[in-house]
Amino acid sequence: MNELVILTIEQIRNDNEKVLFHPVILKNDKEMVLVDCGFPGFLSQIKESAMAQNVDIANLTKVVITHQDFDHVGSLAALKREYPAIKILADTKEIPYINGERESIKAKKRREMYDSLPENQKEMINAMQRMYGTYEPVDVDEILHDHDIFQWCGNV
Repeated sequence: MNELVILTIEQIRNDNEKVLFHPVILKNDKEMVLVDCGFPGFLSQIKESAMAQNVDIANLTKVVITHQDFDHVGSLAALKREYPAIKILADTKEIPYINGERESIKAKKRREMYDSLPENQKEMINAMQRMYGTYEPVDVDEILHDHDIFQWCGNV
């Protein structure tokens, strides 16, 4: 039986704005695959949201990373540390960013444009750069390619 579980992670930003993130779990009797894992610190919320839907993420077999943005990879190192048997999958173009060989595209752009910003925007950029600086690189176990079809969870 193939099942799609949509998690809900709530984050309150500095301006008290509530932002929702929705990582997805694909599962069947052989595989349980998390798609993306949110910002650093989201692991406990991922666990709670999954448990609220009777899903134990200790049974995860894979994590698919869609791209290297911080809100998609931020909790990856914590997830891999807690569940070392999980296989991490990503497109070959994303691997150097995930494993730390290259600086995040967004972090690099922010750093490069910093000097041209008005003073009132520089603190926001500084805060974002500090956040990006907390990213822990993680090795990717399997490479994904465009148009791959996987035999798990109903031929994804």
